[in-house]
Amino acid sequence: MFLLPEEEDFYYICTKKSFPGHQVFYLDLLIIERLLMTETNNYKDEMAKKLEEGIKGVLESENFKNYLRTMSKHYKNGYSSSNSVLIYSQAKDASFVMGFEAWKEYGRSVKKGAKAIKIFAPSFAYEKKEGQLFNSIKAALKKDIKTKGRAEYASYRLGQSNFIFTMQHNGLYSLMISGKSVARFTGDEDLKRFIKSNILGKVPVYFRSSNIFDIKDTYEPEFLWLQKGKFKDKDLVLSDDGKPIKTSKGLYKVKNTAERRAKLNTSLDFSIKEIDDKKAKLLFSCLKSFSEKRGVPLSVQVIKRDGVDGYYQRPNENGEQKIVISNKLEASEKVAVAFHEIAHSILHKDLEGLANKMSLKEVNVHLREIQAEATAFMSASFFGIDTSTSSFNYLSMHTLGKDLTDFKISLDYIHNTSKEILNSVEKELELLGYNMKLEPKEDLDLTERKELKYSDIMKIRSDLDKNLIDNSISVARDDNEASNDLELDEDLEMEM
Repeated sequence: MFLLPEEEDFYYICTKKSFPGHQVFYLDLLIIERLLMTETNNYKDEMAKKLEEGIKGVLESENFKNYLRTMSKHYKNGYSSSNSVLIYSQAKDASFVMGFEAWKEYGRSVKKGAKAIKIFAPSFAYEKKEGQLFNSIKAALKKDIKTKGRAEYASYRLGQSNFIFTMQHNGLYSLMISGKSVARFTGDEDLKRFIKSNILGKVPVYFRSSNIFDIKDTYEPEFLWLQKGKFKDKDLVLSDDGKPIKTSKGLYKVKNTAERRAKLNTSLDFSIKEIDDKKAKLLFSCLKSFSEKRGVPLSVQVIKRDGVDGYYQRPNENGEQKIVISNKLEASEKVAVAFHEIAHSILHKDLEGLANKMSLKEVNVHLREIQAEATAFMSASFFGIDTSTSSFNYLSMHTLGKDLTDFKISLDYIHNTSKEILNSVEKELELLGYNMKLEPKEDLDLTERKELKYSDIMKIRSDLDKNLIDNSISVARDDNEASNDLELDEDLEMEM
């Protein structure tokens, strides 16, 4: 059996497809492709048109900035860029969105008459009984092979995906994706193992329309109606005869506990007070730590070239890369530049590889700057920091691509990179005992370590503050090291 060397490589090959001269991420393409094939379905036509109009709408400079600003608040939702466009086009003021049943997990119900936001949700390959999918594939292939000549092979497409299983007359199986053979199997057991580890729950076989609701269209009821397994028995509401109250659809009446309601409390308020120096230094220390954990040292130094606030240097012959930020900047300005250069380090470490994925001859300087700037804007705007420059204000359809497909590819990278940065910053803040509002998590030790005494809590708080001070000292030390004055080498591979 032939397997690709790395799981990530396998996933990349499995989720891309050639489409009018471009390679686009398969999940998003499948949405559009499926819609285009159903011309008789007016509802899906309308949704496809809405997606296209939504993408066109965010191409306008100010709309694009508003879109990025809004999407920064959705980084925890995990939606694709296509669904993010659909959300934005239908509810520009949406702050936190979930499905009808998902809201119940957080002690909230959708208000009667609330208008749903339409998105597309993938339905992944699954089986009710072990081996069921393999048996279906094998049966279909055996039936098809009977109609083939000796030089032909049987084929079976997995749902509406681009995965095609084939079988030769000698019984050997293989898998083709986008017309290319990516795996061969020695027999039934080999294919079964592959399906279990690489197909089930991972490969979308079709997409369906799904309704989600913004938090403003929900409320906290006294009781919830939940399926078995979604609640604790002690929370059941009993009838006068002591039996659980249950609907004909199998939903149980359950108390909406404070524990359930509190699950989302830390995520509901996205407002952040004005960034002061202390908060800016905290945020900068988190960005510095995140970058260094990725193998990209970030330092504050004297940069002698006029007009350069910072740069990212791509890996040299020794594989060393770094980010340098000017010591002349204010604390909040250092944060803004850090977001920009970190975006470069994630997106543009391997320019040839990125060009291949985007089906471009090269990713030119202008495109790289806009990608990094849009990513930084989306990430930093979550914290109330505006990173946009004059070049960003002239964003047009020609900036990120000549057509919607080109723009969609860049939007994918911008969207996913920003989510990676925000999720990583959240983890760094968690380690320091802070939330995404850049404030101490007051309930951190009281809820998770109830046995602690007041003196223990104050000592931990002191340690957290000391950690923050130590990080600030590290930054200040970088500022004051005159020996680190930099003359930029024109031949270095770097991004400003």
